[in-house]
Order: sequence, then structure tokens, then C-alpha cells
Amino acid sequence: MIKAIIWDLDMTLVDSSSSESYRKSRQWSTVYNLIPNFKLYTGIKEVLKYCSDNNIRACIVTTSPSSYANRVLKHFGIPSEFVVDYFSCQRKPAPDPMLMALQKFGLKPSEVISIGDRGIDIQSSRTAGIQCVGCLWGTQEEQTLRSSKPDYLISNPLEIIEIVEKLNKLQPT
Repeated sequence: MIKAIIWDLDMTLVDSSSSESYRKSRQWSTVYNLIPNFKLYTGIKEVLKYCSDNNIRACIVTTSPSSYANRVLKHFGIPSEFVVDYFSCQRKPAPDPMLMALQKFGLKPSEVISIGDRGIDIQSSRTAGIQCVGCLWGTQEEQTLRSSKPDYLISNPLEIIEIVEKLNKLQPT
């Protein structure tokens, strides 16, 4: 039974491409000013509502600082119990952030899925034993994402609901 989703933030939940060069150069004050220009991907609101309605918990695992992630989450009203960020532990592609998320949730890898747009998201999840979903809608490295062989590769956020329902039929409580 899927009880939680581990989300990547940038280019998975929100299109933050307008801030990419500033994030890479750590110009955070400029990035913060750009947050209102970010876009929540079409279908994400519906997926978040589905999760809320079905008591599926959520967290963010990101290679960005939590101060940034929390501002994005607040701006868009995205629910997240916690953020595992750049400073929390060894970063993706290491499994450490995923393992930390499992520990904070108090869940087993079989009770969680992760969703991300990059090969490092998939690699981190796979090494932690978590089923992973590669999202094509925001990725800037499609070939790397495909070659990382996620358990699921999707092009529409609404497909997440289908995956969760399928997995919950295969793994009832």
C-alpha cells in the first residue's frame, strides 16, 4: 500500500526553469524574487488533492536549500510534511536523502514511491529500494532520465494517480 510520495521539487512539481541559472550560481535573493513567475504543472493540483483525499503523505527531497523549497511550497500551497534538502545529508544520486525521508515518515520502501525529472532522482530512489517514477513533463535531460530506467516513465502528472491505484491493488493493506 502506497502511504507516501517523495517528490522532487524543481521541474517536477513546478516549472522553475526561469531561475535555473540563478539557482546554479546560488543567487538566492534573485531566485526568491522569481518564485511568483514559476508555474505549477498542469495536473499537479489534482494529484495533490487525490493524495490528500486518500491520506497519502508527501515530502520533498531536493538538491536545493530548504529555505528556497519552503518558499516555493508556501507560494503554491503544496503540502509537504518535511523537506530533505541540500544540507541534510549526502545529496542525490546517493540514497541518503531517500533513506532519510523513509526514516522521517517511519515507512518501508514498499510503502513509498518517488517522483522526479532527473536521472539522479531515479538512481537515489532505486538504491534506497523505492519504486520510482520518471516525469517527462519538466525534464531537461530526457535521455538520461530514460536510460536510468525508472519503474514508470510518464508524461502527464495525472498518471501518478493511476500508478498509485495500481500499486495499491497489488499491495493491499
